[in-house]
Amino acid sequence: MENYEILDSKVVEHSEKVESNHLASSGKRFANFIIDSIIASILIGFINVSNVYTGLRLEGIQSFLIGLFIRVMYYTILEATTGKTIGKMITGTKVTNDDFSKPSLGSAFKRSLCRLIPFEPLSFFGSSSPSGWHDTITDTWVVDENTI
Repeated sequence: MENYEILDSKVVEHSEKVESNHLASSGKRFANFIIDSIIASILIGFINVSNVYTGLRLEGIQSFLIGLFIRVMYYTILEATTGKTIGKMITGTKVTNDDFSKPSLGSAFKRSLCRLIPFEPLSFFGSSSPSGWHDTITDTWVVDENTI
């Protein structure tokens, strides 16, 4: 049985399950990582600057925890609502479940927490498919929108 999805006023037909030909390339995944890291860093910098102007002085562990919170919320909110971070929007990729459905809020939050695992960005190396721990732990996929 085929699934149908409406994307930008077009009905798109795709297979029931994510297959290897749907997966985003390692290059696109790396570009997503770089772009999203820059965006998250800008958001963290904006919060830090606004704290200076409001007289709030966050140092050490407080500043670190706020940075982690912003990163987790950035990924969680965007992936749960649109299936895409800004990096994914630019590269034409999106996060899906195995059946191409958008991840739930809980799944997006779990993906975001998994990104905090030390050395998690290195989990792509040595893998036969372009998937990181945050993908495999949550049973989600990053697919190239041009393949579905």
